[in-house]
Amino acid sequence: MTRTGHLTIAGQTFTVTQVAGCSFTLDTTSLVVPWQEQQKMLQLTASGPICPWTSYPDQNWTEQYPQTGTGSASIQYTVYTSANTGGRSANLYIGGQTLAVTQNLNPAVENERFVDLMYFGFLGRLPTAAELSAQLAALQEAA
Repeated sequence: MTRTGHLTIAGQTFTVTQVAGCSFTLDTTSLVVPWQEQQKMLQLTASGPICPWTSYPDQNWTEQYPQTGTGSASIQYTVYTSANTGGRSANLYIGGQTLAVTQNLNPAVENERFVDLMYFGFLGRLPTAAELSAQLAALQEAA
């Protein structure tokens, strides 16, 4: 059920549509992801084609796209690489629903996590096996 009204402000007419009775579901409500970056899709199902929704994360190491829409939609989410020694968790709020995300800990030793973090922070990617090996050797020599 919808209702529509018109407002005239300073000679400009605006139409306002209110949608009642919208509900949403996600095809999953929780995820466990590896410490490496992961990008996948999930499905938001709306009870009607004109039901508006928004989405936002509670942590800056997760994001989703699109951030607004109407009706059902495919949502792309990204969980970025973790250099943490422990796991971490975040929530994505999509259409009033919560997607709980748990990211596993990075199993690498301290120097490996350091190199991973530097490569990801400066280059936007993880090091190759050869790059990791060379950087670890350089860290060992410097110690």
